[in-house]
Amino acid sequence: FKAARGGSLLSLLWPVVEASFAKAFTQWSGSAQGTEDDVWVQPVRKTFTIPWTVPEIAGLPGQAAVTDAVDVDEDVEFYWVGTEARIAGTLAHRWLQLMADGVAPLDAGDSIQPVTLRWLREMGIGKDSATDVASRVDRAIAGTLSDERGRWLLAGEGFAELALTGMYDGELESIVLDRVRIDDDGNHWIVDYKTSTHEGGNLQGFLEAETIRYTPQLQKYAAIYGAYSGATPRCALYFPLLQQFVEI
Repeated sequence: FKAARGGSLLSLLWPVVEASFAKAFTQWSGSAQGTEDDVWVQPVRKTFTIPWTVPEIAGLPGQAAVTDAVDVDEDVEFYWVGTEARIAGTLAHRWLQLMADGVAPLDAGDSIQPVTLRWLREMGIGKDSATDVASRVDRAIAGTLSDERGRWLLAGEGFAELALTGMYDGELESIVLDRVRIDDDGNHWIVDYKTSTHEGGNLQGFLEAETIRYTPQLQKYAAIYGAYSGATPRCALYFPLLQQFVEI
């Protein structure tokens, strides 16, 4: 038993509560030790029965009202897909970056799943969901590596996950380019990976719809990258799960 540590919150109260602490320590026998009969149980995880939301907080005096910002690019890409597909897309992008940067070899397709599963465990993804997500990531990477255009994207000169900030239409914009591939003729290609898939027929119709959907996004990318590099880039979408390369 000793006095509260100086500088602690308890030390501020110590003149008032010291007697209570002293009495409690006097009554303590010191014999409450664990025995071999102790039974340890896994604590039960409890959750709120009603989803908790952040309460409204009044703004500071003189502070202008700010509405919640929405990432238009993210909304365009992910509003229609499930959580598992979105996570798989994130991890597939990570693998494609590592391969383009030369950190992961291009023949690593058969050995990536243990690492993918570890990433998913670290993200708190359950075992059943993790297996499905990892399988989707495997298919995306295997599809890219088995495709001549996919290997061309990863093997050549350029940048992976290039982050840039610049002015576009009078606004300051920050972007991340999945892949910039500089070909043998000196052309700069901005390639956006899309890990969405398509079931059934009319694949061409699906690709045309995706082209229309992402053209404004790639126009912004081209303008900002062009100002940065001095090059006039060409733009394309690449679908790893479909092995489709679509120039825009």
